[in-house]
Amino acid sequence: MQTTKLYPSDFTDYKLVFKRSCQGLPFFASNSAAKEDMRQKIKEQKGWQITKHNLTIFLAGKVAADNFFDLDNFLWDSEETSSRQQLLQLLDNFCREKFFSGLRFEVATKELTTENLNWLLDNGFQVNQSLFSRKCQYQSALVLVGGGARGAYQIGVWQALQELDIPFSIVTGTSVGALNGGLILLADLKAASQLWESLSTDQVLQFPAAAADNHALNLLLRQIRSLTYTALRENGASTEPLNHLIQRTFDEEKMLQSQKDLYICTTRLPDFSEKVYHFQKEQLTTALHWLSASASFYPAMKATEIAGDYYIDGGYRNNVPVDVAVEQGATECIIVDVKGPGFTKKYRPPQNVATISLSSPWTLGSFLVFDPQRSKRNLRLGYLETLKYFQRYTGFWYTFAKEEFNKLWWEFCRRLRKKQDPLWQIIKAPYFWRKLETVYGKKVAFETAGLSLAELSGVWLNILPDEIYQEKTFIAQVKRVSTNQIGEFDAALSVSEWLHLYRERLVAWSDSRLFLSFLQLQGFPFNLPQILLENLAVSIVTAEFCKYLFKGDQEE
Repeated sequence: MQTTKLYPSDFTDYKLVFKRSCQGLPFFASNSAAKEDMRQKIKEQKGWQITKHNLTIFLAGKVAADNFFDLDNFLWDSEETSSRQQLLQLLDNFCREKFFSGLRFEVATKELTTENLNWLLDNGFQVNQSLFSRKCQYQSALVLVGGGARGAYQIGVWQALQELDIPFSIVTGTSVGALNGGLILLADLKAASQLWESLSTDQVLQFPAAAADNHALNLLLRQIRSLTYTALRENGASTEPLNHLIQRTFDEEKMLQSQKDLYICTTRLPDFSEKVYHFQKEQLTTALHWLSASASFYPAMKATEIAGDYYIDGGYRNNVPVDVAVEQGATECIIVDVKGPGFTKKYRPPQNVATISLSSPWTLGSFLVFDPQRSKRNLRLGYLETLKYFQRYTGFWYTFAKEEFNKLWWEFCRRLRKKQDPLWQIIKAPYFWRKLETVYGKKVAFETAGLSLAELSGVWLNILPDEIYQEKTFIAQVKRVSTNQIGEFDAALSVSEWLHLYRERLVAWSDSRLFLSFLQLQGFPFNLPQILLENLAVSIVTAEFCKYLFKGDQEE
């Protein structure tokens, strides 16, 4: 199910579906009145579009003080074949994806048929005159995806879920997700955070350069060569350091106190079949071997022997164990994906299962090189990403206490339009929005482009994403870094991150170099060839918008 917040500028994208839509429930006396209200709600940024397979619905509402979602309007595509039950299921999933307490709405009782009334009552709604309400029922699972050294991100998500008081009783994990699942059973967030923030490669793997410095590309490549040579010579690097760490960390008494169930995915050799193990807290010695097995990324790491069979990383068969959670009765799956290598099953959850995917647009470093500073940053990113998902903060690449850039964007565009500035012609052009969506990494509406452009300036300048920014402090940081032209990364990078960094700094037409060049220009010659203008459009507009932000809200 895909949920999208709607803006007036999106209307052309969904115009045909909206035109043929009709009321799902009698909120208004007519469909035309319902559509007019929905248009107004979209202008107020209180409208959403939900699509699942071929079914599309529009809804409007707000979250009440008691965490119920008050539904004000509800339209569905009348040309799609769907039952009332399917429509209600989409509404219920929408609420459970946000962990609302329940769904509430008021309908025009004169338009409500006896059949519809009985149907709502049969589906668990309580009625008080014209007000209907139903509490959401939860059986939630935390699904921890494999990803090696990037796993600290998942502990950050757990920290945020605790702060938000979002419970879950089922944990499924693959590879590092299994290890983090074990830490969650210990219920000691502080200890888990400290473990990750002090974890280095030599505490996990045993090879000659495991403890070597890796904060430069040549040093990182030397360390990777050492690991590769050891793995080839010894059929996988020894995981004895990891096994010792596991034995020291997991306490049976604390484990037994946990009310959560952990399910671990591993891969059995030589047939590469999937093996799911229900973590037995009462048999901790054996259970810890399964944790080690799930994280044995063969051939880089040795396989783990259990009862005469050999097991390796569960990511070879099931890196995203959503199906395991659903089999155990989960109706909500919070999937924490750190983009590690592995096989993702082709699995479609049942219609009644709500899925929440939490991942970072940032690359999280190497999955085999453990670095305390990088883990600390990844943990922070997981924490902030979760709080953004639940609307405590805003932003995509960065985290902001409140949204302020879009108001400034509207004023910036108003001035351009008033002066008939050539830059306004670029902003109006479809090619600009296509390019912006590609560069930014997600769809951008005109109403939210201010935030997107501000964030892109930070990305191109390597401003760190692990703080909660205010608009003024972020722009001050952009100005400082663009003046000094010194990036801020200080943690271990992966090979791909190093190559990207070199490209951005050394190649004249890289996004970073172009952005910095346009920042330094006083005005811009817009008589460029069209093909060149289309390729440079996002860099040009971002630079001009940043100049406007640097000056502040001055009088023309």
